[in-house]
Order: sequence, then C-alpha cells, then structure tokens
Amino acid sequence: DDRVKEGSVGLVGENTLRWTDWLRTTVGLRGDLYWTDVASNLAANSGKESDAILSPKFGLVLGPWAQTEFYFSAGTGFHSNDARGTVTTIDPVSGDPASRTPFLVRSEGAEIGLRTQPWRGLSSTLALFVLDFDSEIVFIGDAGNTEASRPSRRLGGEFTLDARLAPWLKLDLSAAYAHARFREDDPGAPGRRIPGAVEGVISAGLTFHDVYGGWFGGVKVRYFGPRPLIEDNSIRSNSTTT
Repeated sequence: DDRVKEGSVGLVGENTLRWTDWLRTTVGLRGDLYWTDVASNLAANSGKESDAILSPKFGLVLGPWAQTEFYFSAGTGFHSNDARGTVTTIDPVSGDPASRTPFLVRSEGAEIGLRTQPWRGLSSTLALFVLDFDSEIVFIGDAGNTEASRPSRRLGGEFTLDARLAPWLKLDLSAAYAHARFREDDPGAPGRRIPGAVEGVISAGLTFHDVYGGWFGGVKVRYFGPRPLIEDNSIRSNSTTT
C-alpha cells in the first residue's frame, strides 16, 4: 500500500538563426526537475527522491526549394520511471533485497527528412529516425506493473499526409514503422526483442464541416500492428484495428 506524491517543473529556451534564404538553424536547451515523496506501509520502501536532467537539441533546415524543405534534427530527452522504484529497497512480496531504479532515464535521438507543400491544401512529410534509451520500460504481465530493463534502440520511418479534398472535406493520414531491439543480451531472457513494442502503426481519417447548415463530423481508423510479447519473439500479439 503506497501513497505517492510527485511533482515536476521544466524550463525550455531556443534560438533560431536564418543564415540565408535557404538555411536556418535552431538550438535549444531544456531543463527538468522531478521530485517525489513515497509513503509505503513498508518503512524500507518509503522515502524521498529527486532528479534533474538537461536536454540539448539542434535542428538544421535547408530550403524551401519548390515548396520543399529538407531537415535534420538531433538531441536528447528522457523518460521517467515509476516513482516507487526510486526508493524501493526490498521486494514487497518476497522480502528479498531490491535494486532501486533511476528516476529519469536519458534518451538520444536524431531524424532526417523532408516536408513539402506543393500547393495550398496539401502537405506531407517523410522522415527516418533513430532513438536510443539508456533503459527501456517493460510491462510485466505477471506482476501487473512495469520495470526498468536493458538499453534499447529504435530505427524507423514515418510518413504523414494532410489533404483538403474539397472545401468541406479533409483527409489526414500517418503511418510509421519502428525496428525496436535491446542493445544488450540478457542470459535470463534470451533474445533482443522488446516485449510490447509495436512495430507498425497507421492512422487515417476524414473530417467534414459546414455541411447542410453547419453539420460537422468525421471518421477515423487506427491500426496497431503485431508486436512481440517475449524477448525471443516466439509469442506475438495479433494486430488491432479500431
């Protein structure tokens, strides 16, 4: 039985320089501070913890040429872990000693892509990306919670399209694929697949407005592809469409 109080504050600043008509750069820096106070019915798993992290970012844009821009972005970020794990010293079920998890986990990422708007009412982007985490969060079905795991890497691409098909009708489409793997081996869990890491995602929708006196609405479909449920990929989920 735990009572968790958690707070955070962040501050971000950025500066953009336009060097020429076809070249501009952006540099940024984000700072985040997290703190928590955990009160558990087990005194050994109670306590206070805090963590801070700085995340620099950089972007380079070339263009536009023929209403098309090429861009490169890189930087660092983070994700937070369960606040209870940052103060835990014993397993609440077995009573065995337990290792604490870091509060904030560093990520590093970069992407290269292009975006175009050949005419008004049509825009599209295509990008390739890489994203590294110092520690992946993995859902543990037997325990019903998450735990910090091995470092991970995702390689992938994303495509988006927004098109106005008529003055009253708009189409939006996005599709992404990610090749997600652990970067280290674990003898206790052979394989480098990340359990629960969705590989392919597609979202598409049609929206309309100002039809027959002000009616508006839309329809959207989302597809989540199969994903591994165990590190050796011997068990996989089905796809999901809503």
